[in-house]
Amino acid sequence: MANPWPDSGILTIVWMVICILAVMLPVVLAVAFVIYFDRKIWAAMQLRRGPNVVGPFGILQSFADGIKLVLKETIVPASANKGVYFIAPVLSFVLAMVAWAVIPWGYAGDVKMVISDINVGILYLFAISSLGVYGIIMSGWASNSRYPFLGGLRSAAQMVSYEVSIGFVLITVLLCVGSLNLSDIVEAQRKIWFFIPLFPMFIIFLISALAETNRPPFDLPEAEAELVAGYQVEYSSMTFAMFWLGEYANILLMCAMTSLAAACGHRAAQLGAGSDLADPQDRVLLLHLLVGEGSSAALSLRPAHAPGMEGFPAHLARRGRGGVGFPGRLRPVAEQGLGARRCRASRAPPRRSSSGSSCRPWR
Repeated sequence: MANPWPDSGILTIVWMVICILAVMLPVVLAVAFVIYFDRKIWAAMQLRRGPNVVGPFGILQSFADGIKLVLKETIVPASANKGVYFIAPVLSFVLAMVAWAVIPWGYAGDVKMVISDINVGILYLFAISSLGVYGIIMSGWASNSRYPFLGGLRSAAQMVSYEVSIGFVLITVLLCVGSLNLSDIVEAQRKIWFFIPLFPMFIIFLISALAETNRPPFDLPEAEAELVAGYQVEYSSMTFAMFWLGEYANILLMCAMTSLAAACGHRAAQLGAGSDLADPQDRVLLLHLLVGEGSSAALSLRPAHAPGMEGFPAHLARRGRGGVGFPGRLRPVAEQGLGARRCRASRAPPRRSSSGSSCRPWR
């Protein structure tokens, strides 16, 4: 974001701090609520209540846990390397936060809401994610215990392995866009979201993201049965909290990357307001492409030369001028221009009303 104040050393530093806090505070708050919902989901799967005491529905449980961890005593193993022991959680947390510097959040007028809109944003994220492995290895080695050491090796091996597949998937996106800038990737999806033509790559990215963030079923580094919670078993109080904040911040980062690379990022909320899918009929076509043709096996789209149809597959666009066929009793609302009126199912030819607009029959 551009500095609105005069170019001065102190004011520039103040503006940078404001931008950093504007990103870090929402991320940390989101981490607290993600942990809460994560615990509630696991409790429901195990037929338990989960957090339900602190605050309404237990929604403040994460904040109570954070206060507890801050006030607890930090216990350091007697044989641990104290310098590396304390650097490891700080490194994991800081790297998880600085990765958000290149994530675009949207627009404020004509100004991009991003801390650093660099042209090599993808490479920056690759570099940060690669450095994150060091915090895990350092924590496992500095604890001077076999269990954390084995857990650190497992985590490092898994993270390095699935970074390769994530890199190959993002290369396909870069070939479609021709830029490493995340804002350019978002703008390139104004016609069609990339997860539609690159659906196999999208599935591979989701699986790799789960493994990269150590989420089930790829939570092998946790290994509660034999490794007792992996590389962070010897950590307590605030050092343990930093590992958790860094881990869940990375989960949110992978969610943001999935949205930016496959689902139009912050532009997804603006669908129909200044985008190339503003035409209501185009939105119906996009929805139908997402849910499939159904049992009717009848899909008729506008001709390929119509506005907004350049991004859709040619074999679908050649089907003619009729409406969209939906199975069963589903009869969507046909929108014409800025107005909308309902079209009933009919096999009769389309009739033209006195206002000049036509109602195409649903087949």
